[in-house]
Amino acid sequence: IARLPYPNYTYNSRPTINALKLLAYAPTLADHWTAVGTAHFRSLALSKMLRELATLYISARFQSSYEWDHHIQLSARAGVTEVQREILRDVAVKDANFFANGGRGEGEFEEREMAMLTFLEAIIRGPEVSDKLWEETTKYFSEREIVELFSLQGFYYMISRLGTVLKVVWMSLLLLRRDCSM
Repeated sequence: IARLPYPNYTYNSRPTINALKLLAYAPTLADHWTAVGTAHFRSLALSKMLRELATLYISARFQSSYEWDHHIQLSARAGVTEVQREILRDVAVKDANFFANGGRGEGEFEEREMAMLTFLEAIIRGPEVSDKLWEETTKYFSEREIVELFSLQGFYYMISRLGTVLKVVWMSLLLLRRDCSM
């Protein structure tokens, strides 16, 4: 059971997931954070596949089963394989330096995906990244995409902690749509 009751909150008359409903307790922030989340789904230069790999890695690193579960189906539709999900879940919890130490994810990730995961691993571990890693990252990602990775990391850190600390209950978007149409 969640530690706070879920306020009745929608964004642009659309159904809203439970984690974002809790943002309604801070009304001056709720629409802004929800807009950022929406932009992550509609407006990134990063591909859906990269967005989902990043989201899964971040949610695993921050031990957010709420966010992880929410993105299983989304990531599958974006092309993330079950093996990739298993690797991300396992390395995120067991080894905070997996990619930096040369871990390759059993050959399941392409070079660009590995560059992104290594960069995310470093910015989560922080506070800085090496010049060598920066150089490698800029080979694969534009300035816009790099800033988008920071945005994904920050947004999903916040949502992950909201989920773990407030014990947010996951609600299927199908159920959400059904409940909103009643």
